[in-house]
Amino acid sequence: MDGASGASWTAERARWARFSEPYRIERRVLLVRRGEGAGFPYTTLREAVENGMVIGYEYHSYQGPLFENLLEEATLANYFKGVVNDTKAVELLVGGRLDGIVLDYFTALYVMRNLNLLDKLEFHPIVSYETDVHLMLSRKSVSDEQFGAINTAIIRLKKDGRLQALIDQAAAGLQTD
Repeated sequence: MDGASGASWTAERARWARFSEPYRIERRVLLVRRGEGAGFPYTTLREAVENGMVIGYEYHSYQGPLFENLLEEATLANYFKGVVNDTKAVELLVGGRLDGIVLDYFTALYVMRNLNLLDKLEFHPIVSYETDVHLMLSRKSVSDEQFGAINTAIIRLKKDGRLQALIDQAAAGLQTD
């Protein structure tokens, strides 16, 4: 693989990949069934699971350090259910097998739209993790010149506002029927 978009920097990944300039902020949000958010008056994931909320997550995605710490706590681990992908997590949430799921905001909109569930789910106020998102590029196959050109383009697009306009346009398109 030469590269991937939407990647969060981790020390492990940095050993074999390099990361572009950040091009957007990733927000890991909590998604619940529409109309049920008020029944979960919590402000943190810790508080939610300590009160019995069962939370799904895609186990191949990095969820952030606080989430990872919660998974390691024996008394809380049973309240987190790892699933193979975000679509499966949404299906389990809609089916009532989970109380909420944590996923990237844009991924949530994409999956909800593709499964025709924009009117069935809602965002809870909890944001479990927020970080810069990068292009993750192979150290072996992406040259220094290519890497520099990618970063220059990202910086230019951010500076002139075109990158944010594209992000805003994508988000708006995902929220409509």
